[in-house]
Amino acid sequence: MSISPHFPSLLLALLISLRGLRFSSLSPSGALAALLFGYLSLALPLRLFGVTLLGFYFAGSKATKLKHSIKATYEELASGSEGGRRNWVQVVCNAGVMASCAVSWRVLFGGEFGARDSWEDEGKWCVITRETGRWESRVLVLMAIAFSSACCGDTVSSFSLILS
Repeated sequence: MSISPHFPSLLLALLISLRGLRFSSLSPSGALAALLFGYLSLALPLRLFGVTLLGFYFAGSKATKLKHSIKATYEELASGSEGGRRNWVQVVCNAGVMASCAVSWRVLFGGEFGARDSWEDEGKWCVITRETGRWESRVLVLMAIAFSSACCGDTVSSFSLILS
């Protein structure tokens, strides 16, 4: 069992979490949680989990920039957090399922933990088709995409409702 550390994934997760700190969208605890969950989602041979998480992060970041002064007033009243900085609890709620699916996929199909099916060794089969994919892979991938889509929809709709 050899575990590859995936340094580019660690670097990208670190840069994204530092960006969140710098632009005050994450608290220090939120940035640490984003670093952990970002790395767990990015450090796979299958890039889908990391790309989905990054898409959610950038879409949510763009949505939160719209009419910031109006939203800041509502967020301070509702959560008591200054300026809407996301803490570790909010990061876990939005990225926890995605990271769990990513880690499970890596253990089952990544080939590093003595997996019964190694995705790369078998010719990188399609992860969601019935003909070539494995049902466990299909469940993990579709669950991660569905959960991330729901979180993104909730984030974008909550900010658009404030503005209407």
